[in-house]
Amino acid sequence: MAFARIGLAAKRIRRASHRSRGLVADPSAATIIEADVEMHDTKIARQSQVQVPAEICLRCFNQQQQFAFPFLVYCAHNEMLALFRSSHEYVTFVCAPEQLENVLHTLQKEARQSGSAAVRS
Repeated sequence: MAFARIGLAAKRIRRASHRSRGLVADPSAATIIEADVEMHDTKIARQSQVQVPAEICLRCFNQQQQFAFPFLVYCAHNEMLALFRSSHEYVTFVCAPEQLENVLHTLQKEARQSGSAAVRS
């Protein structure tokens, strides 16, 4: 199950990075996700606020944040990838858009080898 979550996180980040560059890799998938988000009228609040690194813009963070830790956020504007482990613990990596696919693949591979859920969707 953890490995499936890593794959979903990678797909979501790829889709977000394509949108930020004006590209949509799979328009039907993007539409389904947007429609799903628009249908819900519920507001969810965290008990503790997540500390957002200066390298990640709020627009990208708000589009990609998750309610379960750990999770990834990719900011195509600043070419940064952040791995959030808790509300106050994160690591950022410089990551050009053309490197993103390989970095996500490496993170997935390391998660499989360690047998832990390194990243959730």
